[in-house]
Amino acid sequence: MSATKYVNYGGRGFWAYDIVLGVFVKYLIDAVEATGYSRAPFLDNVLGSWRLAPIIDIGFPLEESWTALQRQNVITFVEEACARLATRDSIPIEEIVHWPSPRGLRFFHRGLTVRGACI
Repeated sequence: MSATKYVNYGGRGFWAYDIVLGVFVKYLIDAVEATGYSRAPFLDNVLGSWRLAPIIDIGFPLEESWTALQRQNVITFVEEACARLATRDSIPIEEIVHWPSPRGLRFFHRGLTVRGACI
C-alpha cells in the first residue's frame, strides 16, 4: 500500500499522506452522518468510496457533477470535520484501530498517532 493518496477535483489535485487523509475522512463521514445528509442522493455513491478510502489503496473522490449547493454542503461538512479535529491534540493509534470499518476491513495506520490540533 502506498503512503500517499491522490485527492482530485476538477482536473486539479494533490497528494495526501494516507493515514492523515484516512483520519480526516473518518471525521468528515461523522460530520455528514450527524446531519442526516448521509441519505441524500448526491452523497449516496460517494459515501461508500469515502468509507473505503482509509482502508484500501484508492484516492479520495469528489464529484465534479455536484451542484453549487451540493458543493457548499460538502464544504460545510469539511469545515465541521476540521473543527472537530482541531479540538484534538492527537488521535492515538489505540483509538484508530477500534474505529468501525466496512466489510470487516481494518484501517491501515502504519502504527502512527495522528496530530489533530495542527489541521
